[in-house]
Amino acid sequence: MPIPALLAATRPETLLHHAIYYIKARLPRYHTGRVVLLGDAAHAMTPDIGQGGCQALEDAVTLVHLLAKHDVPAALAAFDRARRERTQKIVRTSAIWGTISEWRNPVAATIRNALVRLLPPSAFLNASRQTLGWQPPHERLAA
Repeated sequence: MPIPALLAATRPETLLHHAIYYIKARLPRYHTGRVVLLGDAAHAMTPDIGQGGCQALEDAVTLVHLLAKHDVPAALAAFDRARRERTQKIVRTSAIWGTISEWRNPVAATIRNALVRLLPPSAFLNASRQTLGWQPPHERLAA
């Protein structure tokens, strides 16, 4: 069924609407004492680049790696140093893409749509290389 027909056949009362919120103010750190925040608890982001769950997994892998090498306080401090800059950059990138995707000005939206159609897929991949190219810590974890 074509999308317009599917949308036209959808009863309004069956639609769900959930506002999207994210933490605009960056946290000064992701840990205090022996408590650490991971994923959305530390760096909630809009879903515009699909990185929320990915960043939570990266957080977990990084934390496990650091806990295998350090005592808890040192591991949490190292985790914060290792993750905060990257995750906050991704939060900002996602918010920017979300803002651009919501442009309603006809001229701005037309330009945005034309650029998206004209850019080759490789341009999007190159722009996403830093986000998508994360590698887990290279040292093997203790068994």
